[in-house]
Amino acid sequence: MNAAQHLGLKEMAQFEGVNPKTLQRRLERKHIILADDPEDARRKLVPVSAMSGRAYQSWMEVKAGAALQGVNGQAAASANTLQDLLPFATPSQKERALRDAVPLAIPKRFRPYVDRWSAIVGDCTNGTWQKFHDQSLEGVTVRSRGDFIRATAKLQGKGFSVASIHKTLKVLKEVNHNPDIPANQKMAEFWSRILPKNRPGRSGHSFFTDDANAWQREKLLSFYLTEAKCSARHAHRLLLNEIDAKQRAWGAGHLYQRPTLAMCRTILKDLDSPTVTFAREGPEAYRNKCSPYIKRRPPKTPAISL
Repeated sequence: MNAAQHLGLKEMAQFEGVNPKTLQRRLERKHIILADDPEDARRKLVPVSAMSGRAYQSWMEVKAGAALQGVNGQAAASANTLQDLLPFATPSQKERALRDAVPLAIPKRFRPYVDRWSAIVGDCTNGTWQKFHDQSLEGVTVRSRGDFIRATAKLQGKGFSVASIHKTLKVLKEVNHNPDIPANQKMAEFWSRILPKNRPGRSGHSFFTDDANAWQREKLLSFYLTEAKCSARHAHRLLLNEIDAKQRAWGAGHLYQRPTLAMCRTILKDLDSPTVTFAREGPEAYRNKCSPYIKRRPPKTPAISL
């Protein structure tokens, strides 16, 4: 039994904020089977996928915090030690390169977008507008910062309006005044908020086939294909919590993409019925529902006369 995918009943009750007996009754109503701990038969184990979104996020924060604290306390931690401590997979070689080279943290297709917005935000926040005081810029006489923003919107053209510039500057102000965001991660948080999100129509197959997102598919299936029988929405919520915990642990080194619920449904609906039945309902349900319809012998091919 994989201990990383199971948690003790009392421990889970602490994260859920309820009494263990109350939690046990909830799980029984959902027909979730509590397994016995191989090391201690008196201890009941519950699948991690049965946790609520808030409880799972708290559990991930505790695990990641303890792991990183242990790593920081060592003089030199190897990759294997880090893999054992962290509740998720360590970054691949490509992710390590992105982490070590901060300019590569922004995807290549977003570079023109970032360059234009960097110039706009810089000119609107560093006092550049004062150089154009009482001058005409794109037909607008600049007498205040607001006039300079209107002239900038005209100068940039399509896709850059006065409202979008004010909205972006508001996001920057919120990030800079947020004490919970470390100083070295403020710009990474700012760009993660304003970068274009994946369009709703993008297929889940094309999203999860990317090398950087392949691990998210396996993690999604590990949440969905369990006896907890969590819904696709709940599995998607647990996956987002996992991505958030990994993002916080590695900081500004890499910006992880977040799949939508529709993308996750695209992957889950393609699972075959025997796999879903065996993983979510158990071997007995598999024997009753699927086993009788499996052909054990291939059909005989008729002889071909020449």
